[in-house]
Amino acid sequence: MTPVLPVELEGLPLFKGLTGPELSSLTQALSVRDVPDEARLAQEDLPSDGLVVLLHGELAVTVRGAFVTIVRPPAVLGLASLVDGGPRTASLAAHGPARVAHLPAPAFRALLEQSHGFAQNVAHALAAELRGQLKRQRQATEVLDDFFEQPNARLVPGPYGAEPFTMYLWVLRDSPARVRALLPPGVRLVPGLGGHWLLTVNLFEALVSRHERGAGRRFSYRETCPFVPCLSGLTPGLFVPELYPDNVLAILLGREIYGFPKRFGTVAQRADGVDVVVGQRLVLRAFHGEGAALSAGDFGLALGDALGLPTLPASVRALVRQVAALPIGADGSVHAPPLPVFVRKQIADPTSANELTLSIDELVQVPFALEHLSSFEQLASSAVEFLPGWGLPEGDCVAAFRLRAGFEFGAGRTVRRYGGRRR
Repeated sequence: MTPVLPVELEGLPLFKGLTGPELSSLTQALSVRDVPDEARLAQEDLPSDGLVVLLHGELAVTVRGAFVTIVRPPAVLGLASLVDGGPRTASLAAHGPARVAHLPAPAFRALLEQSHGFAQNVAHALAAELRGQLKRQRQATEVLDDFFEQPNARLVPGPYGAEPFTMYLWVLRDSPARVRALLPPGVRLVPGLGGHWLLTVNLFEALVSRHERGAGRRFSYRETCPFVPCLSGLTPGLFVPELYPDNVLAILLGREIYGFPKRFGTVAQRADGVDVVVGQRLVLRAFHGEGAALSAGDFGLALGDALGLPTLPASVRALVRQVAALPIGADGSVHAPPLPVFVRKQIADPTSANELTLSIDELVQVPFALEHLSSFEQLASSAVEFLPGWGLPEGDCVAAFRLRAGFEFGAGRTVRRYGGRRR
């Protein structure tokens, strides 16, 4: 009788094509067990005791105590240290209850020596991992080279545009005091909105320069953006305390041109939401269920209701629907008035030994012209879990949406200077 792998392992490329005797050795050596939340499965810098295969649940990967990523099934971990005999390069722990299979190091090495098919599978797995790392490195380098020209590493001029992309939007409600504490002088909360703020995850498919010298230059990335609805004088807009892109060029462009406060952050999509990692820490997990299609007008009303705006009379609601449902152009886009986005641009004074001394400290308004809005959905079962290290307002999730959006942004203008140099 031919030995049978546990059903969770049958589809893994690492174990494909093994002979009957090889499968027999493998199944006899494998152990499958359920592990509780935070159970440690591997320790960085120690010799490997075997291969870990994640079957159900999630594992947290850390390096020197700093969070690196969440791993989801099916996943094979620990190949490199088993192949070269070196210490483990990361620690593994269960992130919630999990089920894992464990193949002891002696059994792994015996199978590697005895089975040509298994050795090929291991080589292919390691090659795929290396290829992925090289691809990510090459993409980052190519993008940087593409947007900075010789001589003097000149930045390709704008305006810049984001071609239609998928946006996830969560509406959250925290205490007004916590949200207000983010705002600099010259910006205040919109009366009546209390502590409402927005969290977006943007899956940019192409950010492009629309200058003739930038023709054909584009790059894709993901970015997490907190927005606080605000007023600067009588001008309504959105204040951005921090942004978290997963692309170095996006950080450079935003900082160099407008002073956007950006930190590197990654977004991992799940079937039921997204995980956001900033500073090598998982800082939030956003959840959602199925989406229900909305018209543009109903989306505007649903967003307004989620933000806590006063209930509009039926006649006004009907007008909003009528205006928002105007025919969309042949290219699927609709132009809208610029949406002001405010950022506090701060640049440290390099001549000062005091790290709190700034050479530039000002409020900048960046106009975003919305060019495409479509495919509106309201997402069920929405929630956001904030984890240690987030550092910004939190609160309860009121609603979640998904839509397609596109925009262009041009030169910013200084709205208010805070004295330039301060201590």
